[in-house]
Amino acid sequence: MAYVSTQGLSVWRSDYSETSQVVSYLLKDVGRLNVLAKGVKRSSKTRPASPVDLLELDEVVILKKPAGRLSILAEHRQLESFRGVRRDLKPAWAAQYLAEILRTVAQEEHPEPELYRRSVEYLGSLARGGPVKALVTALELTVLEQCGYMPDLSSCDTCGRELKSGARFSLVGSEVVLRCTSCPSPVGGAVTVVRPGSLSAAKMLVTMEMHSVGRIRLDTGMLTELSALSRAMLRHVLGREFRMWRYV
Repeated sequence: MAYVSTQGLSVWRSDYSETSQVVSYLLKDVGRLNVLAKGVKRSSKTRPASPVDLLELDEVVILKKPAGRLSILAEHRQLESFRGVRRDLKPAWAAQYLAEILRTVAQEEHPEPELYRRSVEYLGSLARGGPVKALVTALELTVLEQCGYMPDLSSCDTCGRELKSGARFSLVGSEVVLRCTSCPSPVGGAVTVVRPGSLSAAKMLVTMEMHSVGRIRLDTGMLTELSALSRAMLRHVLGREFRMWRYV
């Protein structure tokens, strides 16, 4: 057993007893880890109660136990609460969506520093009043990229030509198909037409800082196309739909 000192984003928490919690953190250097936060809901004469809230950024010290045993949260200090996301329903739902995604895609004790970094940026941008729908789309594309499921958006899967005039995106069985407008659409799968501007926007959203997302001009049609593409991919590779899709 060893102590780990790092930063973490809480993506789930539940009461363990009257005074303790179990918290799932996405840790900067470790990946997702479940910890027992003993006595954090109990106050004393010298120390107020300090329960861990959902989606707060903490500096933590964790006594890491062997696999199969619950690690212990020895210390935690809140660095950021992202209070701005709680001012309105739309950013609040978008923040809850992040928590649901991370609980699904972040693997236990598998470091994913870029996913962690962009998740913190995403919450910060939401808290500062960033464009919710564009940030949600950027998050979905980021998850696909970081998990290795992002399709090549530059060339046709059939003829290999550059997708200058847009593309038809579809899922046929277990195959992801992206074809140019000159090649016939595949048979048997629902087709989403993606315009050239939307393809360019997708490439930018994957690489640019989250706080810069609002600087891209994305019309409603682009966001609709990219959302259809990213959610079809997420549904395909994860085998499920997210509960928060009805709200974001």
